[in-house]
Amino acid sequence: MKKNIRNPIVAGLFYPSTATEIRALLESLKAAPNDYETNNDQTIVGGVVPHAGYIYSGKHAITFFQNIAKLAFDTAIILSPGHTGEGLELSIDPHSHWQTPLGTIETDNELIKSNLFTPNKEAQQKEHAAEVIIPMIQHFCPQIKNIAVITMRNQSYKMAQEVAKGISNYQDNTKKRILIIASCDFSHFLSPNQGFENDSMVLHEIMAGNIRRIEEKIKKYNLSICGYGPIMALMLYLETKHKNICYEVISRGHSGEVCASNSVVDYITIQASIPHQVL
Repeated sequence: MKKNIRNPIVAGLFYPSTATEIRALLESLKAAPNDYETNNDQTIVGGVVPHAGYIYSGKHAITFFQNIAKLAFDTAIILSPGHTGEGLELSIDPHSHWQTPLGTIETDNELIKSNLFTPNKEAQQKEHAAEVIIPMIQHFCPQIKNIAVITMRNQSYKMAQEVAKGISNYQDNTKKRILIIASCDFSHFLSPNQGFENDSMVLHEIMAGNIRRIEEKIKKYNLSICGYGPIMALMLYLETKHKNICYEVISRGHSGEVCASNSVVDYITIQASIPHQVL
């Protein structure tokens, strides 16, 4: 079958343009073993990962990929917000492969052809929120051979329910081991203190499993968290598959830590796990 490749659009901007530079930067940003704590009695089933330029959010995103580096998954589904306003309200990217400077990775053609989501190229044509995550998968998790990118331009709770239902049906039909990654940057262009306060309101609901209240908080306080729809979809999907889900913040920071400013973007990496015995 002829390859239909989605070429990189932010290589050289959000992350380096060559394989050597990408791998060197990712290795330099890796957390030391004791830099954060994680529960070894849990099995990781998903996560929330930032999508900014690597120099700003890379060290936070990497903590998640370090933790799943040896885990087996059949496919990784990246849930992406839509920054560009292009494409359908909900769609799956139809390319057969995604290319980065680290090479190409195949998409989950079975999911694309399942009719559970409408294929649409425009949604990811100029979008960075999924692309920046793929080199980290390629570098840290080469055992993951397939990806899929679902774009939520409409991030409502109702749309999140549709995403979760579609992925759940797909997993029921295929029995694949699926990793869900919600691509999200938290508060934008606020002071570090105000951003921390705003994010904490939403983190409280995530940790408590109050999925519907995530959207309510976003709207009530006009919060600038750009991937809350993917977060809700991740959580709704996991609710259909597992009990005793644990959400754990494994890295948190902001762009001002790299370039001093009183107007920063916040990055939070969240790991979703379940106890080993409930697999």
